[in-house]
Formats: sequence, C-alpha cells, structure tokens
Amino acid sequence: MKRILSIITALTLLFCVLLPVFAADEHTGTSAVEAKYPLIVVRGMQFKSQYLDVGTENERYYLDLSFKGIASAVLKALGGAVGETTFAESLAAAAYDFFDHVSFNPDGTSKYNVGVWEFPESYDHYYGADGLKRFHEIELLYAACSRYGAGNVYYFTYDWRNDPYDTAEDLNDMVEKALAEHDTDKVDIICGSFGGMVTSTYIARFGSEKLDSVMFNSGTQCGTLVATELFQGKAVANEKALCYLLEHLSDNFFVRGFMKFLARSGVVSAAAKALNRFIDKNKDLIYERTLKPTFGTVPGLWALVLPEETEACIAYMFPTDELREEYAPIIARARRMAELNMGADARILHAVDDGVKISFTAGYNRACVPFYESAATQSDGALESSLMLGRAKCSDVGETFPADYECDDPALLSPDRTVDLNGALLPESTWAFRGAEHVAMREGSDLTNFYFTLIESEVQPTAENTGVSNFQNLDKNWDFIPFD
Repeated sequence: MKRILSIITALTLLFCVLLPVFAADEHTGTSAVEAKYPLIVVRGMQFKSQYLDVGTENERYYLDLSFKGIASAVLKALGGAVGETTFAESLAAAAYDFFDHVSFNPDGTSKYNVGVWEFPESYDHYYGADGLKRFHEIELLYAACSRYGAGNVYYFTYDWRNDPYDTAEDLNDMVEKALAEHDTDKVDIICGSFGGMVTSTYIARFGSEKLDSVMFNSGTQCGTLVATELFQGKAVANEKALCYLLEHLSDNFFVRGFMKFLARSGVVSAAAKALNRFIDKNKDLIYERTLKPTFGTVPGLWALVLPEETEACIAYMFPTDELREEYAPIIARARRMAELNMGADARILHAVDDGVKISFTAGYNRACVPFYESAATQSDGALESSLMLGRAKCSDVGETFPADYECDDPALLSPDRTVDLNGALLPESTWAFRGAEHVAMREGSDLTNFYFTLIESEVQPTAENTGVSNFQNLDKNWDFIPFD
C-alpha cells in the first residue's frame, strides 16, 4: 500500500504544475469571408512548443511529456529512495531534474538555451508546411486562414517563461508589421490562455489605438489562482476536485461507475488524506529543492500571480534577505507586472470606451488540476473559469448556487445556476461555454464560428446584438445544444 501511495504521490507532484494538452479532431472547411483587418492569433502557454537548442541539429523538447518520459521520472524517484535517502528526497531530486530546463538564473536570464518556432511573416508563408499538430489554437489558426485567407493571418509565438513586459514588445513589432503590410490602421487579436496576459500587457505598454477587436479566449489577463496559491505554499490534494475529476475521466459507463464507486466508498478520501499527510511532512523539502529553484524563478509565472497577493508570494518563495538579494531581478519583474496588472481592468474598460470591441470567452464544468486549495472551483480543465470570465462568480464544480441565491440580472445567471456574470468586468460581452476545454475547438463548429462572429462584429458584441446567449451548452463536436 505504501508503494502504491508513493507512486500516486510522485505522479501528483509531477503533474500539479502542468496544464493538460488534448488533441483536436480533423478540421473541416469554412466559407471565405473578406477580412476587414489583419488578424493576429496570440498563442498561449505550451510546454510542447518549447525546445532546447531550437534551430540546431540538437533541437529537442525541453520537457519529455510523453508517457515514457513521465514514467521514467516517476521510476527514478522511486528507485532513488535507498539507504539514507528518503522517498521525498528522491522525489525532489527527480522532479528537479525533470523541470530544470524551465529555470531562469537569479539575474532573470534563461538558464538554458530554450526557444520556440517563430512565424514572423503572414501565415501564407507557412500554411500546410509548419510542422504543427492541429490542436487548441492551431485549429483556430487554420480555421482563420480558411476564413480570411492565410495572407491576412499572423501567428504570434513566444517563450511563455519570459516576462510579458518584454514579450509585449515583440507583439508590438508584429502589430506594426501587419499594419504596414496591409496598409491599414487597425488589427484584430484573438489571444488564448497566457496570450491574454501578453495582450493585456501590450495594451498597458502600447495602448489600444491600433486594435479594432480583441477576443480573450480562456485568457489569463486577470491572473490565476493556481499560480497564486502554489507560490504561497498552498499545495494540497483537494478531495472534492479529485473526486469530480475521477468521476468524469471517461464517458464509458463501466469506467465512470467504477470511479464513482471509488469516490463514494471513501477510497479517494483516504488517498487524499494520505497525500496531504505526505505533503504536510515534506512540503518544505519539495519546495526548497524543486519548485522554488525551477518554477519560482520563471518571470512568466510570476505575471500570473494575482497582483494583490504578489508580496505574500515573494515572502513565501524568497523567505530570507539573502534569497531576496540573490533573486532581486526576478522579484523586481514580479513587482513590475503586479503594478501593471493592478490597472488592467481600467485599461480594458477605457479601450472599450474608445471603440475597441473586447469580449471574453471560457469554458466551465470541468475539474482543475486538483492539487491546490481552490481547485474545486469551476474550470475548463486547466484554469479557473471565474478569472477567465472577468471575475465572474462561480459555484464549486459539481455544485450549483443555493436555491435562495439572488443576482441583479437573472439573464446573467447560467441556466444550470453555476456561473453568475453579474459584477464581471464586461458581463454582457462575456460568454461561458459548458463543457469547453481550455482553448480547444474544432474548425467549422458552432463554437469556432462564434469566435469569428465576435471578431467581425461592427459594434461591441453582446448577447443581444449577436443573437447568442451568454451561456451555451456544448456537445462533443463543439456545437451548441440546449441545456438539460
């Protein structure tokens, strides 16, 4: 039993900081539409698009996220626990080796030669020969090329580990290039996941005058709870989130039934308690030897910390004067991003007042990675729906708001009573999709075509003028279906 719990623990701590990646199905064609402005698709955070020694004969993924690579790391952790070495020490060493290539030096520079494939020209230069696998925003990218013509579409890639303050300069270069090549004064942007933070930072640094429309697709422009809580040491096995995740791992009747049995018989509860005892006992060791020297050094992750919690995170991740002095450049970047993010909402509202058409979309009714305190909240399988929807109110996953719950506008409460857009940043211009995965889509689906409707709108899009309710239920093909 101890061996089994050791394996579960190793998998837990290796996966708790990773976002899930799901492959999309084959795409189908869409009808061509004349593009009013060039479109820039801003990529999100992708571990599988980061390479060591990119562009050389030694180019390779810097994280081996295959089953073989992860299993090898787990076995290394288990096999290292011999003699005086405890399992926790072996796990910390194996996890550090696995994640080390993510790290930055204390001066804020990358520890290793990590890079990405870049596409600086319009996408007609790469269409069909880019070597990219069709999933997530790549599917959207190709759908946009089919709809508007690849010559009107640009794909902005970047190293997500870098400070968005610097990445925004590169996005500005692409904006200027698109404007010059199309002899126009505006561009449209669809930004996914971490691309929301990059785009928000672009607006902070360069203004919104050259933007016609911006669609934040599962965007992180409001930050994330997972980064905020993990950087405060709030790593726990969240039993409620873990149960929901297991119960919805498969649509197979027998698998789902077995998982429900495990969850409701107390097996999952016992496993969660055992994991939390292990975490409580070894948290300091795991953080000091693994998480702090790897993910704690990454400026991009510090940008995702809620700005009002930045100082608390700095105090936890760099608890001594010596560490704060050693990592002063990284801490300075974290504080600069926190200051910028404090004004993000006001800048977005100001941009809308100036005529920029801005919308938010995100999925819900999926489980977060269940290893931090707030993991039981509504999610699209990766990040918290509430923040991606502009600080909407959400119930815990698998639950609804109570029967006596009241809101100002019932039309902004989802039919399943789990998402309330009242009080969100742009409530009438925000859409929540039940069952949607993080930035995933299919070309030709109702979901993807609606994204283009938002971009093509001549006015600030709302449920009223688009004819699409702020809440949509999705089937497995990403088409809209009625709520149950």
